[in-house]
Amino acid sequence: VGCRGAAFPPSVYPRDILSTVISTWAVADSPQPGDAAIYFNRESKAVAHVGRVIDKNRVRSRWGSGGILCEHSPLDVPVYCGREIVIIYFREPKLL
Repeated sequence: VGCRGAAFPPSVYPRDILSTVISTWAVADSPQPGDAAIYFNRESKAVAHVGRVIDKNRVRSRWGSGGILCEHSPLDVPVYCGREIVIIYFREPKLL
């Protein structure tokens, strides 16, 4: 399980959850625990990494497919994400 599966467990979320998050979840101006942190490669505009906010200065994400689960500062991400990244935080809609 890579970073996407760690942030969005397949037993809870559908496989194509990232397109749903990006197109329908609200962008969070100030990240809160549980928000999704989606890292985009600035050059290619592709999703490079995914994590979940655990507090205002920490994100939990898996580094690599089957890699270790890390708690890190938002800008401390694996080098394979690219040299220039943009982080957008998304808030999951609350169920009624």
